[in-house]
Amino acid sequence: MVLVWLASVAGLGVDLARAQRPARAVGLRHLLATLPEATVVRVCDDWDGLSFVAPIQNSYDFERSGAEFRVHAVCRAAGQEHPLPVATLPAAPVLELLHRLASSRLRRGAYHALSRQTDGYPDVQIEVVTSSDTLAFTSPSQGSSHSPSKLHAGAESAVVESPIVGAVFSELVRLGGGPRCAEWVQQRPDEPRHP
Repeated sequence: MVLVWLASVAGLGVDLARAQRPARAVGLRHLLATLPEATVVRVCDDWDGLSFVAPIQNSYDFERSGAEFRVHAVCRAAGQEHPLPVATLPAAPVLELLHRLASSRLRRGAYHALSRQTDGYPDVQIEVVTSSDTLAFTSPSQGSSHSPSKLHAGAESAVVESPIVGAVFSELVRLGGGPRCAEWVQQRPDEPRHP
C-alpha cells in the first residue's frame, strides 16, 4: 500500500514538473505578443574579423513617439565614431517588423551559434523594450539569416531557429541608416591603424 502511494506521489511530481515546462514557453510566447507595444527598439550590428576597419560596431536606437519612431544611429569602425543625424520614421514599418518577430517559433534548449568560417565574427542584437519587459534577440551566428538566434527575457531564454530574426534585423538596420554607415566605412582609408 505504501509503495502504491509513493508511486502515485512520485508520478504526480513528474506530471507537475512536465506541466511547468510549457508555462515558461507560454511566458515567452506571451512576451513575444507584446513586441508591437515597444517603446524603444535597440539594434546593435557588431562585426569583427580580418579587416583594417574592424571592429565595426553600429547602433540604431528607435524611440517611439506616438505614430513615429525617432532614430538615433551611430556608426563605429576602427575606434572612430560617426553619429548620423536624427531621423524620424512612421511607426507602421517598424511595427510590421515587430509583428514578424512576434511570430518567431521558440525552442527550449541549449543555444549553439552557427560558425562556418574563421575570418568573420558577427554579433547582432535586437532589444525591444515594452511597458512590461525587455526582450533581446541575439546571435553570433554567421550568414545573412543569423540563424539560429537566442531570445532572452529576464531569466528565461529560448532558441529561434528560423531566419525571421535575421530578416527583421537587416530591415531595421536599413531603416535605421545602415547604408549610410556602410558608405562612411567605405570612405575611410583602408590602411593599418597606428596606436
